[in-house]
Amino acid sequence: MSKVVSFLTPVKATVIDRAYMEQFSNDQLAYRAWEGADFALEVYLDEEKDSDSTREGDFELVSAVLAMRVLAHRLIGMDPIEVRQKIHERFLLSVLQEQGDGDEH
Repeated sequence: MSKVVSFLTPVKATVIDRAYMEQFSNDQLAYRAWEGADFALEVYLDEEKDSDSTREGDFELVSAVLAMRVLAHRLIGMDPIEVRQKIHERFLLSVLQEQGDGDEH
């Protein structure tokens, strides 16, 4: 009998990031985003959730957000985080202008 131990061949880990999400079509990204968010919501609302399901829910939520970011970038042609920053800047400017206009009256 041989004393050689057989080990499983290591499997290369898949990194789930924007580059990974780029391989999917818009329809696939939309579905992945919905599916991940829906699963995360089910976990969040489950009163009997355990730490394993919470971790799975967190993972699915992060994956859903990545899918939405890639899809949004494709649809609007810009990084959605930049769009959000520009919207916030415009909102703050409009508030400051309204406050400035209110001081004059």
